[in-house]
Amino acid sequence: MSANTLEWLVVAIFFACFFAYTFLETGWLNKKNGIPFGRALAFSFATNILCISVGFFISFIIFGVLLALAWDGTLGQVDGNDWRIWAASLTGAFAPLLLLIVAKRVGLRLIGPNDLGLPWLYSAASSVIFLLFVVSVPVLFAYFS
Repeated sequence: MSANTLEWLVVAIFFACFFAYTFLETGWLNKKNGIPFGRALAFSFATNILCISVGFFISFIIFGVLLALAWDGTLGQVDGNDWRIWAASLTGAFAPLLLLIVAKRVGLRLIGPNDLGLPWLYSAASSVIFLLFVVSVPVLFAYFS
């Protein structure tokens, strides 16, 4: 398989995972919690697309700046224990996850009453599962192809 084909397959698998998880979450919210299908779909799609677009854009900017500092040689002059580099790295790594957790919690409040016992726990678990699903499946496919 050519490299170009593999790249497009990875992108297609990413989008397939994104939409599959969005519809699975929608179905679960509809069936288990009685949230109307349209509201559940809007909630799931809006929060997931927010994480993918804004969350990963924030990570891209942060890691882009760190890469520019490394190419410039400025990063080599910074002490290895500098808290600013660690803070930037951790912020870049966890920005999509934290944004998705908060977005799902706010979204649960907006879609109306539901029977979720611990909405923060649901938001955190759903966010972790979503990110693992949409990131790990395409990466594993690319690795083993």
